[in-house]
Amino acid sequence: MTMVASYATSCSPRETDAIPSDLSLLDAIDLSREKTDPYYVTRDDKVVGILFPSHLFHPRALLCYIALTFDLETAALDLCTWFPASLKSLSEPRRDKARELFELKAQKPAEKAWGEIGDGHDDAGEWRRILHREILQYTTFIDKKTMIQKAKLLLDQTNSPIERVFSRAERVRNTCAHPIATVLGHPDRLITDPTDLLMMTPSDIVQFVRDCQEMIQSIRLVMPPAKVAWESEEESG
Repeated sequence: MTMVASYATSCSPRETDAIPSDLSLLDAIDLSREKTDPYYVTRDDKVVGILFPSHLFHPRALLCYIALTFDLETAALDLCTWFPASLKSLSEPRRDKARELFELKAQKPAEKAWGEIGDGHDDAGEWRRILHREILQYTTFIDKKTMIQKAKLLLDQTNSPIERVFSRAERVRNTCAHPIATVLGHPDRLITDPTDLLMMTPSDIVQFVRDCQEMIQSIRLVMPPAKVAWESEEESG
């Protein structure tokens, strides 16, 4: 019997075309920024697979994008926690909604729940910060974007990139988390190609990942010493 191997041509991929099998997906995406050709995946100097740009839309890859948006929201929550002005910058209906969800979860009025949280906390400033965070945890992803913008918590960022990164991150997360059958904005067009799911090209995915990572880094860089930010804003407020 003739095997296909007898017809195949052996090849050794160029160093620039090969990536190690233990490279993380996000690192591979970053390498793919200016590349449209596939990568050879190697282990112990042997080719064990091929990574195509379309693999950026594989279900496991989508989970990575969801996790990245969670990291972004967590960073935003951490930042907003240290500034009393953040919650005040939301509209009254959005603050009321967060309080309502908090009470629903606690199954008791906010004042009673807050009193129980305060038991054992001698530091009044720390207690207020904890209560502040409890409410913030019930704000939405976009609420956190609004607080960062209106309270001007990222002085090195204008509203435009904040709007762009958070809005795209929310859309990616919602799309990846909730199965859909038709192309966004085209209800009569069934999804037949992976790129239709997010309405993003591989290059768009690369840019999205980098934007999220840079925004998270910007947030982490401006995180203030714990009591300094809270007490200074409490005094000025």
